[in-house]
Amino acid sequence: MKLVITYTTTDGYTYSNDHILPIEYESPEALLLAFDEAIQTYQTDPSKAFFQIGAHHFEAWDFREYRETRDSFAVSSVEHTLPNIYTLEEWFEKYSK
Repeated sequence: MKLVITYTTTDGYTYSNDHILPIEYESPEALLLAFDEAIQTYQTDPSKAFFQIGAHHFEAWDFREYRETRDSFAVSSVEHTLPNIYTLEEWFEKYSK
């Protein structure tokens, strides 16, 4: 199935980059599961930060989201997010207007 992966990398302050990648995978659900498994592996073994899905290489820390406390600049928690996955038709419908 032809799919599109979108995600943003950022340090939260000085830069952000939008990534749009085409990929062929069995289904959007299976692709999200592959990402989730890779990120879960990184959380238990930080040496596994780099992973490959299809022909694309990813870094697990690109999918982290920092939560800051309201009263300070200290990071109060780090959560991981998954990329957006669209079928080719969904992606065109959303972004071609």
